[in-house]
Formats: sequence, structure tokens, C-alpha cells
Amino acid sequence: MKFLIFQHISVEGLGYFEECFKKHGIDIDIHNFSKKDSDVTLKDYDSLWVLGGPMNTDQEEKFSWMRTEKNLISEAVLKRKIPFMGICLGCQLLAETLGGNIRRMKRPEIGVANVTLLDKASSLFHNCPKTFKALHWHSYQATDLPDECDILAKSNLCDIQAFSYQDHAFGIQFHLEETKDTVESWCTVPEYKKSLEQALGSDGINYINKIVQNILPQSKEIAELIVKNFIKKIHK
Repeated sequence: MKFLIFQHISVEGLGYFEECFKKHGIDIDIHNFSKKDSDVTLKDYDSLWVLGGPMNTDQEEKFSWMRTEKNLISEAVLKRKIPFMGICLGCQLLAETLGGNIRRMKRPEIGVANVTLLDKASSLFHNCPKTFKALHWHSYQATDLPDECDILAKSNLCDIQAFSYQDHAFGIQFHLEETKDTVESWCTVPEYKKSLEQALGSDGINYINKIVQNILPQSKEIAELIVKNFIKKIHK
């Protein structure tokens, strides 16, 4: 199998998901929109994964490649119907593609907080705990999803932490891909560093880093389960 990965900035990659892919013998091609032109095709790929980034879905004028990316997501999900996963920004791009809205949150969700799976949580979360702690780093959220979508998870600050569309496309707002270096690496991005300090204070990086180290084992377990369950859908 071969997956196509859309990446938006160098420091926000697949993280631990890449190790999960290797365990399952999945080949990957990474297209980093911040480094390459928009010459990319979906042909010959078994799945498309779209990662996070500090940009927002309404910044097409600032990021000229974003319209191309949105068109490719639409082609993948609505036309080709290939298995799709969107994480953080990728989750919001999927929601917008399907006709949902992306709105600024009253209070940014930055830090580690509980995610609760809902009754409609699909087989994507099979064998995952009902409630678990996860890393969050976003100021916008998806709202007003179409009826064809099922909301799979929520948190105290975000009603749509995960959702599915027709059982082949999934959006996950929270993060499971983090490694021991993720927080420090992401804080090299000015937008991320600023939002973290605004939410948690000047010592926020040290505070959140300690908590992230504590949840790493469970995050890895859940990431592995999600990849395993996702692959099963491809083999249906």
C-alpha cells in the first residue's frame, strides 16, 4: 500500500504515525506545500492523509497552494472516495470540503485534555478507551457538519473532536502523533509559540512538555489502534 501525505510545515509531520505505517509495510510519499509547487496527483495512492499547520482554512490569498489542496481533498473524498484522514488543520479542511463551517473558538484549546468517544464512534476507534487524554493545539473548530457526517468524539471545549463521512473519510482535531520532541519543535513556529504562551503563560512550553511526556505511551497505543483500524477499512 502507498499513502500520500499532505504536509504544510516541516516541523509538523507524521510523527509517530510514520512508525505505525512502517510496521504495516505502508509506503508514503510526502508533499510539503510550503516547499513544493502544487504539481501533485492522487493517482495510484491507496489513501490520503492531511496533516496540521498554523494556517487557517480561509487564508487562500496568503497561501496560494491552499485552493489546489482543497480541490485535491474534494477529489479524494467526494469523487474517488479513497480512504482519507485529516488531522487538526486537515480535519478542518475536510469539514469545509463537505460543506461544514470553520469558526474561531471562544477559547483556544491548547494543552492536554480529555477526549471522550461518543456512541457513534465508528470502527476507527475500535478497542480505544472511552475517554483518554490527548494533545490539543487549535483556535478554530469545525461546526455545522452535513447530515452524512457522524460526530465520533468531543472534549469540554470542542464539540467535534472527531467525525466521519460515509465511513471512508475521517477528521481528527486532536493529536496522537506527538513524540518526545514535538512540543519544543512546534514552538519554533512563531504562531504556535505565541498561542501557547497566550493560553498557558511564559512557562507554558515547560508545563505542557512535561504532561505530553506522561501521555506518550497511551498516545502511541491509540495511534497504533487507529492506523490498524484504518487499514482494515482499506481491505474491506
